[in-house]
Amino acid sequence: MKCPGCGMTGAFLDFLRLDFASAMGQNALSLPIIAYLLYVFVPYTVRYVKDGTKKLCPKPEWLNMTFLAAIVVWTVVRNVLHI
Repeated sequence: MKCPGCGMTGAFLDFLRLDFASAMGQNALSLPIIAYLLYVFVPYTVRYVKDGTKKLCPKPEWLNMTFLAAIVVWTVVRNVLHI
């Protein structure tokens, strides 16, 4: 069984090389995961540097739940279809 993160190291390295097609080939969820992590950690870091606030959970909550559902669906699909 493959986890939803299998291939993320190679995808991240491809992303750093700006080779987005290869990153998607490593793991189809790689670019959305990288975008989500940037969405979470960039504002968190800016907020922490500005006023010391350590609140991490981004709003809106529906986005968090949608992203979690996408990861679960991707895990099932990649294991059923052997991607």
